[in-house]
Amino acid sequence: FSAGGSGFEGSGSATTPAPAGGGADERELSLIHQNNLSGSTGLLRTAYAGSGAQGTFRVGFMFDWFSTSGFLCDPSNETEAFVPTTCSASDREDEASHVGGVFSLSATPLSFLEAYASIRTYANSNSEGTPQLLQVLGDTTLGVKAFTPPRFAGPLSFGGELQMLLLNGSGDVGLSGGATSAAIRALSSLDLRKPGGKGFPLLVNLNLGYKIDNSGAAVEDVEIARAAAFDDGRDFQPISRVERFGLGINKVDSFQTYLGAEVPLSIVQPFVEYTIDIPVNRQGYECHNNSVSRGDVCLGLTDLSNSGGDGAGFSYVPSRISLGARVSPFKKAFRGLSGLLAFDIGVTGTSAFVEEVAPQAPWTLYLGLGYAFDTQEKVVEVAAPAPAAPVVIPAPQTLVRGFVHEQNQPTGVPNAIVAFQGASQPPLATGADGRFLSRHLEPGTYTFEITAPGFKPGTCTATVTAAAPPAPAAGGAPGQFGAGGATPGAPGGQFGATGGAGQFAPPPAPQGPSFVDLDCPVEALPRTGNIVGQVKDSGGSGVGGAVVTITDSLGKEQRVTADGGGNFRVDNLPPGDTSMRVEASGFMNHVSQTEVRASEDARAVLNLNKRPKNALVKIQGNEIKISDKILFETDSAKILGQSSALLEEVAEVMQKNPNLTLVEIQGHTDNTGSRDRNQRLSDERANAVRSWLVKAGIAGSRLQAKGYGQDRPVAPNVTEGNRSKNRRVQFIILKK
Repeated sequence: FSAGGSGFEGSGSATTPAPAGGGADERELSLIHQNNLSGSTGLLRTAYAGSGAQGTFRVGFMFDWFSTSGFLCDPSNETEAFVPTTCSASDREDEASHVGGVFSLSATPLSFLEAYASIRTYANSNSEGTPQLLQVLGDTTLGVKAFTPPRFAGPLSFGGELQMLLLNGSGDVGLSGGATSAAIRALSSLDLRKPGGKGFPLLVNLNLGYKIDNSGAAVEDVEIARAAAFDDGRDFQPISRVERFGLGINKVDSFQTYLGAEVPLSIVQPFVEYTIDIPVNRQGYECHNNSVSRGDVCLGLTDLSNSGGDGAGFSYVPSRISLGARVSPFKKAFRGLSGLLAFDIGVTGTSAFVEEVAPQAPWTLYLGLGYAFDTQEKVVEVAAPAPAAPVVIPAPQTLVRGFVHEQNQPTGVPNAIVAFQGASQPPLATGADGRFLSRHLEPGTYTFEITAPGFKPGTCTATVTAAAPPAPAAGGAPGQFGAGGATPGAPGGQFGATGGAGQFAPPPAPQGPSFVDLDCPVEALPRTGNIVGQVKDSGGSGVGGAVVTITDSLGKEQRVTADGGGNFRVDNLPPGDTSMRVEASGFMNHVSQTEVRASEDARAVLNLNKRPKNALVKIQGNEIKISDKILFETDSAKILGQSSALLEEVAEVMQKNPNLTLVEIQGHTDNTGSRDRNQRLSDERANAVRSWLVKAGIAGSRLQAKGYGQDRPVAPNVTEGNRSKNRRVQFIILKK
């Protein structure tokens, strides 16, 4: 679509073909078909050798845009041998931009035929052109496509299409009859999908065509008028390269080879295409060697089969790769609606130009919206109602409805297993309320064996009796029917003629199940737990003879001694948090916590650190001096595990010196961050150390924690080393 109809073929979006038959499913699937750039159903440029279902039509709109520099006037690609008629003599790069839009409409009146039309309008601006802005309004394409019936040749389909390109004249309103062009193409498609979502999601389109391009006739009057202005005897002055691109003018025909592949997924259908337009000089156009635009060569001087000799080879032929995807995310809410995003990348013809052919844009962005409509209403197939089943009166059901609970307590026992003694039925499990319900049971006596965690095994027994037969329905005697009972009391099988009541006996209503309620108390086991542990050194070996002091959740203490392998066990502990303090010769005292749960063994591994040869903790004056630092996570009060040995040594010093009746744990920070944040962090870290020592067996009354933030540095906060010194914990003795 252009004043010369060179490169653009219509509007639309990528397609995912489907059989165009008349079935409801096939018609619904065919609504994902949308128009391509020429208005025919297909991808961006390639056409599909098929269409939508008979009776469907499609409308589409496409917006295209690009902007670049150094495209048509690039000094690096030109030589002084060319006459500077296109680009300025100052060798400036051009600034080029393009915007355009296409509206298209296609319809499928027959199962093998599609007709389509489209209108294109666009504008090109170039800083080195005269004029700088070229606009083309209302170029029109009319086309028809015929193809083999759906699935006629299995996954292959074949067809052909014919297009007529009606171009507006240059400098006036209305069609330029002499510039009318045409294109004919052979189409083939390979669809590897199969019905029911089977097969492989791949669709390949191959189009081979020939374009009869008469767009050059649209500017002949302009070129003749320009030649007269030179007054040098010439009768023809070709338009410039900027104008040739802006108006889409080709002086010769082209052989078109288009190949595209699509992956037709459910919501997104990505695709890729490669298209090329090989120029064919059917018109016998003679290039104007003496007035060729700067940077152009003549088609007759190029050798398209190679890049050697005087010709530039394949680089002059317009070709492009197109990448894109069609999206149909609203198939239920907006049936037939889809969007398109595509991107053209110019491969050749973008920097090497011939006078006879319009240049290829280096890139173009496409945004499209399409809508497919089915003229036939969607048919919803409703299955015929199944014949009414004969009325079957179910046999009476008898179920056992049981309740498992703790003895002398109303609370139900959840997840208890209720097994039938003798395995007459599969076992049952109680719900969260302790209740269970059996299946139907024949008359007899049943014993249920009950097991539940934390309870002794128990049994309970239920006796099931035969259910009473259903009561007879009210009405006349069996067999006495009356459309009304004019002959009440007549023998069975006689029918009355007029109204009356009680003579029609409906079948008895189904009887609901009967229940046998069963109470199943179970005795609870002692609600205690155990600790099974091992004392190890830093190398992982067991520490024999270690003394473990257990303080349970009620505050009661008991001691056990580990065996030669460091193993120990403590039974019958009340549930809850339990403290374990370990003492062993040559090792630092160690404190650890664990949670005891009823009727479970809590596993504990207690790792001891050997007492250092050189003490890191000493009493010096009014301070418990530590030679190492207590480490925390960054910007946190969580003590790192590598500081446990140091804190154990602090705890041991306080245990050996009971005369230290009050020690202040001081937290200090550097000046990084805000003052308020540093104050809070120092408080949190001091209290974290106090909590650790209390758990290690130091009475809380002997410890107080206080944070001083950044107010008491031991070195100026000017280097990282000094700031590290200021981040510290100190133990100050307040009372002895």
